[in-house]
Amino acid sequence: VIEVNIEKGSTPSLIATLLAEEKLIKSSSVFLKAVKDMNAAQNLKAGTYVLSPSMKPSEMVTIIASGKSTSLGTK
Repeated sequence: VIEVNIEKGSTPSLIATLLAEEKLIKSSSVFLKAVKDMNAAQNLKAGTYVLSPSMKPSEMVTIIASGKSTSLGTK
């Protein structure tokens, strides 16, 4: 489980790069495909999210689009 901070104004590709750097996804392209398939590019929101490498990219998109920030300290 990893806590990631999505900055305001982050593009889907910037978010995908961050998730790949944190080893949450194998490559940025899998996240970007999920964003495209879900038509969620305009819905991704800034915040702090707790994500896991075991999550599917589509689950990560849903969480980030929800805007419901969480942190390891506030489960």
